[in-house]
Amino acid sequence: MSLLRPLSAALLPAALLACGALLACGEPASAELGPLHGGGSENSGPGEPDLALSATTLDFGQVQAGPELRVVDSLVVSNEGTATLEILGVSLTGGGGTFAVADLAGEGLVPGESLELEVVWEPGAPGREEAVLELLTDDPDEGEVQILVLAEALGGLLAIGPDERDLGEVPLGGQLDTVLTLYNEGNDVLTIEELSLELGEGWRAPDLVELAAELPVDLEAGELLSLGLFFEAEQPGTSVLELALLCTDAYTPSHELSFLATGTIE
Repeated sequence: MSLLRPLSAALLPAALLACGALLACGEPASAELGPLHGGGSENSGPGEPDLALSATTLDFGQVQAGPELRVVDSLVVSNEGTATLEILGVSLTGGGGTFAVADLAGEGLVPGESLELEVVWEPGAPGREEAVLELLTDDPDEGEVQILVLAEALGGLLAIGPDERDLGEVPLGGQLDTVLTLYNEGNDVLTIEELSLELGEGWRAPDLVELAAELPVDLEAGELLSLGLFFEAEQPGTSVLELALLCTDAYTPSHELSFLATGTIE
């Protein structure tokens, strides 16, 4: 699908505010900036193009994160001059590759003509994204214009630790313990909705049993739960603790994991 849709010049406002550089010394421009144009007849001589934009900041706002999230926003590019405006290039920097825009290099706008430039945002995780959209034209006053692009995906994101879940060998009568951590590394509340637990021979998990009795349980953004797991080798062989939980993680709501320990005869 094309990211470019022609618009009638009659749909644009009659007057647009003067254009200024959006980024100075690496600092983001204010999201309160309004429309801009190249200065009109005061700065544009006879037979010159005059770039005008409907906005200097493109803000997608806050949306709920998810694997199928795809949001489109746009701004209007127009020529208020008296000669054809040539678009030399369009580029995006920043944003972690979550934004996409059509390359309009080679497009031309005759005087009074406009087009709609669409930016697509597809975040892969909760978080705030910021990018700079750069538009290059042959406008004699503003050949290079930068537009700040902002977006934030909201959602909980569950991180489970530790990665190593094999406690190894334990002599008969010996004990080992570990800590299961549940951490919300997202930017919104995460709810643990369901939890099932199967304890093999010698395993104890009192914290998990208590958590299961309290469900549903909310984890605020940045909150950590630490849950003790204990194993006592009562007989030779490997014993397994199996855990399954369902939560409101924006991308992986279902989790299954196993902890192992092996009783040995010295």
